[in-house]
Amino acid sequence: MKMPGLLLLIIAALFWACSEKEKAQEMKAEEGAGQISPVEQAENLIPKLQELQQAIQLDPQNTDLHKKLVALSVDKTSNVARAVGYGKAPKNVKSSAMAIQGARQAAYVDGCRWLAYILQWEQHPQQPAFGSIEGEIPGAKIVHKIDASDQGIIVLVESKLSDRK
Repeated sequence: MKMPGLLLLIIAALFWACSEKEKAQEMKAEEGAGQISPVEQAENLIPKLQELQQAIQLDPQNTDLHKKLVALSVDKTSNVARAVGYGKAPKNVKSSAMAIQGARQAAYVDGCRWLAYILQWEQHPQQPAFGSIEGEIPGAKIVHKIDASDQGIIVLVESKLSDRK
């Protein structure tokens, strides 16, 4: 008749194990609560990059702005550089799908142009002067896309730092 005591012991052990598992899950959830998703990171980064890129367009010789853009764009821990590109659909296309694709391609090219500046300014903040860039951005990809209110597209373009020549 020792069976009921053994059964109670097993049930108690199961309850204890379950409560420990719940505690571990709660701790994990609390640890992850401070982290933000990649989408939220992109949506937080895009307006900051846009603001600096627009400031550089207004004051292209300001090397302090170049340095700020580089500091915000280059993420050494992730080994990537990021930039924002903007594209608007051409007016003379026959379908909306072609218009969207044209806007996306224009935004990608614009983002790659900014990446080229950022990677150059990382080495030499004064050179090249804004408006005179040449270079390649190997492996650049769109990591986030937003449909702009003016029927344009805003993209966050990213390139691994190790991919550049």
